[in-house]
Amino acid sequence: MAQSSLNQQEIDMELAKRVIRNFVKQINKEITVDYIQKLVAEHFDLGVEKLQGKTRKRQVVIARQLSMYLAKNLTDKSLKAIGENFGGRDHSTVIYSCKTVQDLMETDAIFKDTVSELEKKIKMSLHDQ
Repeated sequence: MAQSSLNQQEIDMELAKRVIRNFVKQINKEITVDYIQKLVAEHFDLGVEKLQGKTRKRQVVIARQLSMYLAKNLTDKSLKAIGENFGGRDHSTVIYSCKTVQDLMETDAIFKDTVSELEKKIKMSLHDQ
């Protein structure tokens, strides 16, 4: 009805389809763990498989922990589901990763800026889809 009065147009099937199509597009835009992994991997110049793998190299561990932190804060996935996206890790690993990232953000301003920058990129992509 709002579109009808705004565009001074009769309500018909074509108008209804157009309004619903726009509404459905809005609903389908959701941030996924896969997308977060892709963006973080690109930022750290790593492959997504490294984030899901077993390696303990510091740069990879930080990127993995940051991905888990962002996934927890920006998706509605459970801790268990997030862990499964990272090579079948346990939910307690996700909790530990989030705590580590929070601690790092409190002590390292550059790292905190990196987290903010990645969060912004992820949220902006939601509007660009």
